[in-house]
Amino acid sequence: MVSMNTMGSKKTETRYLSTSGCLSLLLILTALGVLLILMAHTGESRTISVDDNGQADHSSIQDAINASVIGDTIRVFDGEYHEIIIIDKRISLIGNGSETTRIIGNNSAAVVSIMVDGCNISGFHVKGIDSSTFDEESEDELQYPGISVLGNNTNVFENTCSQNRKGISIES
Repeated sequence: MVSMNTMGSKKTETRYLSTSGCLSLLLILTALGVLLILMAHTGESRTISVDDNGQADHSSIQDAINASVIGDTIRVFDGEYHEIIIIDKRISLIGNGSETTRIIGNNSAAVVSIMVDGCNISGFHVKGIDSSTFDEESEDELQYPGISVLGNNTNVFENTCSQNRKGISIES
């Protein structure tokens, strides 16, 4: 629709897009939005490394989990990691073996909590409390599991747990 108005020497012209023009513009904007999303994440899984001496992508397991996206693998090298881990996206968390890769909690929560479906965790020794502060009388004070699994279709294998209320707690 085009309308013209002449007032003195000024001419004003108003143009409107047709319905098909509006739909075409909306389709183009939607396609651009989808393209931007696809460019932001290609869908390829990555391997993120963790080393407690700082020789990797991260020195904290939780920092690596926070930086990961669905489908990533987090590879944890030998060492002692004093932290509480919360896995809130479908990833694989792989340690170097339960003799050399330890996650040590502080008896304030489960050492590792898996909150979502489809995760994998292997190759860790999960301790609820540091051995230097643990004795036979402390055993009654342990309140939390080493690994708490709240998701379905989760693989927990080749791990050992010690100094926890329970080794692995499964609730789905």
